[in-house]
Amino acid sequence: MIILASHDNHRVERNYFSLFTILDQISHGIALLQDEEQRLLVAQLYLQGGIESYRRSNYTSAYYYAKSAVSLLRNGSWANHYGLCFKLYILLSKVSYSYRKIEEAKAATNIVIDHANSLQDKLDAYAILQFIVIGDPDDTDPLRGTIIELLKSLGEHIPCDDEAKNNVSNRVCQELVEIFQVETDDNLLHLHQGSPDNYIAIMQAYSILVGISCIRPRVNAYYITRWARYFLKHKAESKYVPQLFVSFAAILCEIPNETIKASYRIGQLGLKILNQSSSDALLPIVYVLYYAKVGILFEPLQSVIEMHRKAYEIGLHLGSQTIAMMHKIFAVAREFHAGTNLVDINDEIECALKSEECHTFVSTVGTQLHTHHKAVQCLIKGYGENSDVKLGDLPLLENDPTTVVTQMAILIFSGHFERVKYLGKKCEDTISVGKWSCPAFRWLYLYFYWGLASLVIARRKASKFSDIDRLITVVENAADCSNWNFGNKATLLNALRHSLNSENVEAEGKLWSEELFSYI
Repeated sequence: MIILASHDNHRVERNYFSLFTILDQISHGIALLQDEEQRLLVAQLYLQGGIESYRRSNYTSAYYYAKSAVSLLRNGSWANHYGLCFKLYILLSKVSYSYRKIEEAKAATNIVIDHANSLQDKLDAYAILQFIVIGDPDDTDPLRGTIIELLKSLGEHIPCDDEAKNNVSNRVCQELVEIFQVETDDNLLHLHQGSPDNYIAIMQAYSILVGISCIRPRVNAYYITRWARYFLKHKAESKYVPQLFVSFAAILCEIPNETIKASYRIGQLGLKILNQSSSDALLPIVYVLYYAKVGILFEPLQSVIEMHRKAYEIGLHLGSQTIAMMHKIFAVAREFHAGTNLVDINDEIECALKSEECHTFVSTVGTQLHTHHKAVQCLIKGYGENSDVKLGDLPLLENDPTTVVTQMAILIFSGHFERVKYLGKKCEDTISVGKWSCPAFRWLYLYFYWGLASLVIARRKASKFSDIDRLITVVENAADCSNWNFGNKATLLNALRHSLNSENVEAEGKLWSEELFSYI
């Protein structure tokens, strides 16, 4: 058996069927292996089988191979066979996460961190750990502190949270934008390959820090500006540059001034640099940042939806289920606004929910998908008193910017205009105190639905609301970024506003409101 394994070990790279056949035969006698050299040889074969299974998204086999390989290691293996142990535990952490063994994934990653003998190996382990613990403050806060200390050891001193919040401002972003504007597209697309000591490590550390700090908006914005300033100082090549560009472009979209136009150029440059790479490893995270916050303001809605779908498939293939599901949620949310058939949306959500990978996603992501599913059911089945799905069945979403706009859409179409107006005011108050940092795109549709509801109420009550002009202005400004997405909506709101001054104000509000929805 071992002779067969040794013989085929030289050709497994080009004959995967032989590799899996050999591993299947070995599995029947693995408990009999005593010789150290034989155990290491079989562990290497299991490693190759695990890697190839993982590449094919066969997480069941990959998990079995990784666990079997690790079981063959003896005490002292890290000291005597470091390279093999590192690869095995990295594989185990990845496949355990993909196979829904979250605690095992954490344990395997922490073993790597404890035994890693180089900065790069530790960073690779931290990079995996960030996706395992994302969304859980109990785990992300210690990791964030570790990365900050690591950056400090490399000369990048990150202040405490309170100081960081105070140090990020529109002025700082504007200064960085001006530096970007000095550089030509060609210079930024063809960065020099030489880099100072620890440049790659610092870029990767910032990538991890930004990734795990997304639940702390203002602190995260500060980290991104620090990251951008560090890059602009050296302007050297790194695979993390696309993530930096789209991250910086994303925070520019939150600033109500001319920098929002610059965000599109910077975000587009990030995508172009990503396309120069032969690897899709970072595509899901780059796409979720760009198309969720930047592209949605400038590019046709259907194009954005297709890009989310593409990234969803790639994310699942790479084992990045949480990021993949984020793309699915964004795609579904945009389909509401694009006028996609509700039955098609419902089928798409149910297909994702039935997928085994769904159970790997962090609870907040899974909750959002279920909420969108219930939202579609509300519209399909009806929203009346006799419906199987009623308003009370949906959770209150006032504190969740990722789904509140979907709820407003449901309420608009079901005639609950006063509730839409309430949610609009509630959301604006929440945004004003900095509790949310939701993309400006969400605000735009929030103001659009809020404006529609206010116009309907004004029509019914033959009265005017002082905030209607302000709401319409927000949508009109959005049309400057993308007339394709928002121009018709601004035109509709203006037409409805002018109709309030007509002689037919006393017309039946219900009929009037039903007719306008065919134009949304």
